[in-house]
Amino acid sequence: MGKEGQRFYAGNPSHLVERICAAFGVTPDELVSGRRSRHRTLARHVATLALKELGYFSYSDLARILHYADHTSVLSALAAARMKLAKDRHLRAMFDLLMEQLRAPALDTYPRNPRESEP
Repeated sequence: MGKEGQRFYAGNPSHLVERICAAFGVTPDELVSGRRSRHRTLARHVATLALKELGYFSYSDLARILHYADHTSVLSALAAARMKLAKDRHLRAMFDLLMEQLRAPALDTYPRNPRESEP
């Protein structure tokens, strides 16, 4: 553990971003682009909240990963995402399922065949 309560993600955050993008049907480039369609903005806000709730990333980390201007933009996105989740039960269910999937260990990290783990 580093800073109080913060865990560190040893992997590449782009893997998490790709999984979030797949849930919303956008590409990582679309997620961080300057274009702000309603769907992309929603995806970006939810991605921000998902990554923050995983507990691995600081506000500054999220600004860098998701191409926000600074940490205050991240704070605004988090507030917007929380408000949208509170108002939309379908979005909340989708978010909860996404978080469950992001927190689960990746299946491809386990050997498919027990013999594959032998030297």
